[in-house]
Amino acid sequence: MTRDSAEGISIATAIGVCVVTAFRPDILATNKFLEGYVTHEVLALLAVTMTITFASVANVHLSITRSLQSAVDDPEERGRIEREHASPLRREINSSAWLLFWTFISVFIIVLLKGHFSASQYFLSFAHGAGVVATVINLLVIRDIYRMTFYMASDPAAAAAGDQD
Repeated sequence: MTRDSAEGISIATAIGVCVVTAFRPDILATNKFLEGYVTHEVLALLAVTMTITFASVANVHLSITRSLQSAVDDPEERGRIEREHASPLRREINSSAWLLFWTFISVFIIVLLKGHFSASQYFLSFAHGAGVVATVINLLVIRDIYRMTFYMASDPAAAAAGDQD
């Protein structure tokens, strides 16, 4: 799965939630599982996955650095590879980690507001749908980061040179 397909899945899920919320809010608003899930439960899940994933991101950064240092002796060549391949890779991994963080913050705010607007079927539908979208985004980001982690573990020299599939 490419990054574009992951973004497509996220967007399709969000559009689906918006359509259901606009035309049939009762579907999401009265869902018993979502009533129990989009509470402190979703926050706990997102917090645990975010924490573990941040540690994996740190390990990927360290692995990139170690791979470059062991694979390339010439400092100029190492600098060129860092600029052309490693830095963009680091930026992409960082953006995924930040997406997890901002998803967590967004869901935290929605859970707080859910208690205040619990009488509105539209808001409950929106809140429950946002919990679903956040979970989908979380799973896709985790998949992306762990794919990179496993790739780095299997062939660190190729990963440092940017030879990713």
